[in-house]
Order: sequence, then structure tokens, then C-alpha cells
Amino acid sequence: MRADAGTREARVTARPAGPAAVPARVLRGLVRAWQLVVSPWYPPVCRFYPSCSAYAVRALEEHGAVRGTLLAARRLARCHPWNSGGVDHVPPRGSPDRPSPQA
Repeated sequence: MRADAGTREARVTARPAGPAAVPARVLRGLVRAWQLVVSPWYPPVCRFYPSCSAYAVRALEEHGAVRGTLLAARRLARCHPWNSGGVDHVPPRGSPDRPSPQA
């Protein structure tokens, strides 16, 4: 697809393919199992949007097994009573891990 100057460019997302994608698929399956089997037993008390499990699935889809797991673990570490929560999306591919501070 060709993008001309002054027009919007097509978003191309490079996702892991082949054998490199297998660990991410396995981890996504485990998170989905959590969402379907364990999560319904707990009341909805998430501090963040999207929920931590939805964030983990998206991080694994977007960044693969290693970085996706690190992003999900960092998100889980921020889930505690002293954090006010809020909207926290998965950073896009190629961006720094940490969001810029908001004033």
C-alpha cells in the first residue's frame, strides 16, 4: 500500500510469526484460561482500564512473549491500594516502556 504525502499512512504491525510466536500463543492461552475460569469467581475490582488480564493479552499480541510478559508483570506490580489506577494502554511497538509523566 502506498502512502502519499499529506495522507494518513497505513498502520503496519509486525507481529512475531512462525516458531517465535508459539510461546506468546501459549501464554495468551493461559491468560484466556484465567479470564474464563478463575476471573468470574472474583468481584470486578480492577483499578485500571483495561483490566490486567486484558492488558496482558494485548501486550503478548503486540510485543511477543518476552516483552509482553515484562509489560504485564510491570502492570501487575502497579496494582496495589496506593495506586489510583486509571487508563493504561499497552505502549505501541517501538516506543519506550514508560509513559511520559502527565501534569
